[in-house]
Amino acid sequence: AYRFMLLANFGRDYHNVQCRDSCADDCRGKHGWQTRNNDFDRMWDGKFTILRRNNQKCKSIKVLLMLKSVLITGASTGIGLHLAQQIAKERRFKVFAGIRKSEDEKKIIDLKIQNLFPIFVDVKNQDSISKCAEKLKGENLCALINNAGIAVACPLEFIPIEEFEDQLDVNVVGLLRVTQACLPLLRETHGRIINIGSISGKVTT
Repeated sequence: AYRFMLLANFGRDYHNVQCRDSCADDCRGKHGWQTRNNDFDRMWDGKFTILRRNNQKCKSIKVLLMLKSVLITGASTGIGLHLAQQIAKERRFKVFAGIRKSEDEKKIIDLKIQNLFPIFVDVKNQDSISKCAEKLKGENLCALINNAGIAVACPLEFIPIEEFEDQLDVNVVGLLRVTQACLPLLRETHGRIINIGSISGKVTT
């Protein structure tokens, strides 16, 4: 079987698609088209969406579409978890939900959402971030959502310096650490960075 690359159009997103054709020359040259969603029956094998063209006489043709992926930090609870679930349920992206604890990993897995995967990343720990970025290589990362953050409710006059520094380490320095680690991957896909803020930032203390 020969292999070649083609460009498929799904909505407004373009993806590199690898076509595997087991009937070789008989079907050569018939795949130079731009595809539409309704041309295919979809199956999922873990990393690729397998698309079988349903109006082809040759039923052996399979097209493997590598999904774009998204990393969301602080996705064990709250906005991060809800966002991860919603994006994954759309089935257009593979979502990596950033977590720090083993119990959070089990919670993500127990949701049984097809495109949702837990990944360990502690925004305060450079080694953890580096390992996360290494795992994301080859995953077609197209978006980083910096969601991890903490809030220490205390007037600046009285807040312990240690707690203030910890808040900066998560909300500011941690964001920068993850962004720096993911930028090389995002450049490959012309990806985007989204930073989640808080209305509390508009409240002076």
